[in-house]
Amino acid sequence: MDALWDMEWEKNLLNAAMAKVKRRLDPQKFQIFDLYVNKEWTPEKVAATFGISVDQVYLAKHRTTELIREEVED
Repeated sequence: MDALWDMEWEKNLLNAAMAKVKRRLDPQKFQIFDLYVNKEWTPEKVAATFGISVDQVYLAKHRTTELIREEVED
C-alpha cells in the first residue's frame, strides 16, 4: 500500500511541476516538448510540424526537462 501511495504522490508531484512550467514557458516550446515526450512523436515529425531543426527539438526537450526537474526539487 505504501508503494502505491508513493507512486501516486510522485505522479501528482510531476503533474503539478509540469503544469507550473507550462504556465511559465512559451506555449510553442512546451508543445514541442509535449509532442516529443508525452505523445512520443519522432523528433523529425515535431521539427517538420514546427518548421524547426531536430536540434531545436532536442534543445526544447532538454530545457523543459530541466525546468520540470527544478520544480520537482523545490
